[in-house]
Amino acid sequence: MSYAPQVSVLMPSLNQCDFIEVAVRSVLEQREAAVELLISDGGSTDGTLGLLEKLMIEFCPRLRWVSAADSGPANAINRAFHSSRGDIIGWLNADDIYAEDAVAAAVRLLAADAELVMVYGEAHHVDASGRMLHRYPTRPPSVGIEAFQSGCFICQPTVFMRRCIFEQLGGLDEELSTAFDFDLWLRVFRCFSGRIGHMDRVQAYSRLHGRTITSLQRKAVASEAVRLLSRYLGCADPHWILTYIEESTRTYPSYGTSIDLRGHVSEMITELASCFDEATLSRFVSLLNLDRRLAVPAGVHAEIFPDGWAGRELSLRVRAPFRGSLSLLLQCEHSRPGVSAPLGLRIKTNCGTEASLSIKQPGPFEIVIVFPEVTPGQLLFATVSSSSIFIPIIAEHGSTDARELAFRITRIFVEQLEFEEGAIRSH
Repeated sequence: MSYAPQVSVLMPSLNQCDFIEVAVRSVLEQREAAVELLISDGGSTDGTLGLLEKLMIEFCPRLRWVSAADSGPANAINRAFHSSRGDIIGWLNADDIYAEDAVAAAVRLLAADAELVMVYGEAHHVDASGRMLHRYPTRPPSVGIEAFQSGCFICQPTVFMRRCIFEQLGGLDEELSTAFDFDLWLRVFRCFSGRIGHMDRVQAYSRLHGRTITSLQRKAVASEAVRLLSRYLGCADPHWILTYIEESTRTYPSYGTSIDLRGHVSEMITELASCFDEATLSRFVSLLNLDRRLAVPAGVHAEIFPDGWAGRELSLRVRAPFRGSLSLLLQCEHSRPGVSAPLGLRIKTNCGTEASLSIKQPGPFEIVIVFPEVTPGQLLFATVSSSSIFIPIIAEHGSTDARELAFRITRIFVEQLEFEEGAIRSH
């Protein structure tokens, strides 16, 4: 029996056995839509293929799949496209989910306006278990191509495109390892401005988990986006690298390697310098040179603001570089306008150490946190909770700073020492 789909949904897949059945059903259980699903699997070894065999019994002939080595998701999508038959093309990753009636909504909008070449909608991020996290920062097409300087505002699984346009644009750029979808949006906005539609409804749920491209290749995502913006718009805005720095400082050094974060960012800026105009680059470098988060030692993270201020609860992480006892020294400043009361601090570590400190006088002070008997690569945690905070906009005349601040960190050291009693102290 032949099947004539109106919509072809393309799905790249590699070892997504935990999620792919939910993704497949979200496509093929859509109502009021003639849909086929083509899965291009890159050679999964986790049980995905056996699961697809079972799903074939239920959904054949609307489900077709092949499994063979590919050069990445862009190559997988392009391969699936060449086997597709629909007039409208959708693209859903094997860990994402279509919302109910998402396909029918896109078809209706494209059918209502023959001038539209692509439509997209709203989306939410969900975690590995499907729990709702937050809304994707979607913006309407009326903001124009320049708005991509401030981030990607199109959530990929919400997109449906006319087949002829995907062909005309030559499909996805397989030279890109991560930003191939962003490249496609830029090309569509450049070539077909005014012919892109937006659906004010949730069209898809984009899953965030530890094995996504977004999680594993953040530097490549940011670097490729900057180069693409320079290619299509003449120069790039630093937003993408600032976002990468924010994400890096939040997670560092939770992953395995302890790098010099300032050196890492500096190398990245050097590699991408030609993508920025001279004035922007100069301001950007000056800004980064003042960022206290990048001045911490390799293997250390302090949850501080770029100017060094800590909030009500300061989170610290250290990746131990040696065996023995490790001392984390924080040089700080107690300087709160109009406040004469002592600054009370409570400190806890994941080694079971707890202590309370009282900083009675304004001015510099030190906190020393000792982690006894650590092993190389061990991830150490500490929190410093403040009994009180101040808000500059309230405490200082003319300030517009609404942050909740406790004290400022001026420098951080990591030292190896002999084990000592009294694991936490202040000077």
